[in-house]
Amino acid sequence: MELRQLRVFQAVARTGSVAAAATQLHLTASALSHALKALETELGVRLFDRVGKGVQLTAAGEIFLAEIEPHLKGLTAAPDALKRLAKGGFTRLRLGAAASVCKHILPAVILDLQRAFPRVEIRIESANTPALVELLKANAVDLGLGLLPEAATDLKVHPIFRDELMLAFPPSHPWAGGAPIADHEMQTQPLILYQRQSLTTRLVEAHLRSLGVRMPTVMEVGSMEAIKEFVRLGGRFIRLCRAHSAGMRLDRRDLASARRASQ
Repeated sequence: MELRQLRVFQAVARTGSVAAAATQLHLTASALSHALKALETELGVRLFDRVGKGVQLTAAGEIFLAEIEPHLKGLTAAPDALKRLAKGGFTRLRLGAAASVCKHILPAVILDLQRAFPRVEIRIESANTPALVELLKANAVDLGLGLLPEAATDLKVHPIFRDELMLAFPPSHPWAGGAPIADHEMQTQPLILYQRQSLTTRLVEAHLRSLGVRMPTVMEVGSMEAIKEFVRLGGRFIRLCRAHSAGMRLDRRDLASARRASQ
């Protein structure tokens, strides 16, 4: 089955006349008749009945027309869409970002981007840094926003900003007074983490080991909102978080935060 046959069939179906369709397509009537006969032979059904000097769709012809027209319409529109893309009138941006970035940073950035480029189609994939690296290598996303990868890659890396880690705890916690926190005090407090195997956690563990500090008792919870409630209601529980998300989460004053005494 050829595209030319489908367009011939559509033209004859819409005009109700082989002669009129031939004029529309700039072909001879005999060429159209031959194309229709070949199509009916391939499908094994009769698509038209002759009515006077014209033709009329059979039941099979009506079903076939309804099935192919959406696809023919898409094929007709495809060249125009590509021309708009070539002229910069439309494009696609596929972003990959960590969950915290998706929630706290991207919304405002995306709104500004859409105001400046209203015809840009944006798709966002949430993933941690190792997964983002794999998505980029597989060309599944165009740009990844996350932590600096642990291992060297053949990807181009462009630092956007430097973040810092903070401890979040309820206002009733002994550390809520604002006094500096010594390194050795870290191992005396129960710590809640989102993902024990995350890049952030591995960086913290490596830093504490370099200071001779043992990683404190850890609870791992798979929901950021649940972690926040544990910290808010859990008395002495503390949570490790990045500053760009902590600042937004502390607005309600149901959590306090602190930095370590030594940096």
